[in-house]
Amino acid sequence: QRKYGVTKDGSYVDPAVVLQMEGMGFDNKEAVEALKETNNDVAAAIASAQAKRASAAASAPVDELALASLISLGFDEKLSERALRAAGADGGMDKARELLA
Repeated sequence: QRKYGVTKDGSYVDPAVVLQMEGMGFDNKEAVEALKETNNDVAAAIASAQAKRASAAASAPVDELALASLISLGFDEKLSERALRAAGADGGMDKARELLA
């Protein structure tokens, strides 16, 4: 149990809950950090990890060329920015265009 460290209240991070969160798509570091912050409260840890992901996505840089291309296709600038962030680096403009359509 000591593998992941302790929570704010001093209890050990529950390895079974770490595995549960990993099964939900969170990486190990995200799960452990969220569980430490929330004293192994699974629901609160999931909410915390999702909020951090959303915050990171909202502040991610946008490909200016892709943004200009979407705007030239008639899409709104703010919506295009959001779509590009949601598409991520892997999805790029094609995925963003699908999200906007």
